Amino acid sequence: MRWAYVSIGVFLFSFLTLMFVESPSLEQFTWVSYGFFTLISLSLFFILRGVHLAKPSLNLTGPVFLLLGLRFFACAVFITTYIIFFKTGDNYFILPFFLMYSIFTIFESIYLQKYCNYLEKSTR
Repeated sequence: MRWAYVSIGVFLFSFLTLMFVESPSLEQFTWVSYGFFTLISLSLFFILRGVHLAKPSLNLTGPVFLLLGLRFFACAVFITTYIIFFKTGDNYFILPFFLMYSIFTIFESIYLQKYCNYLEKSTR
């Protein structure tokens, strides 16, 4: 449920901020970034849940760090792909990406830790 609040909050913040921006490419990249981070976040939670269901006795700290590392790599590939194929000339496209990256990373780190604690307590 908290994930939905964060996701909706980022959506509304992006929507209101983009009302003052006159760059269609920046607006398009912002929404693509939002969709990318939303899908990555949902994937992380479902993968972690699947790992826990497969091996309930496993300490989840390792898989969490592995998933966050894979997320970082996926973000690097995402930015590199955009630069290679869709770069429009200005470098301001990176600002909404890093803002969303920061928000989603902080939220995921906190929530994944709480979720891991919940899963570990529920199997004892």
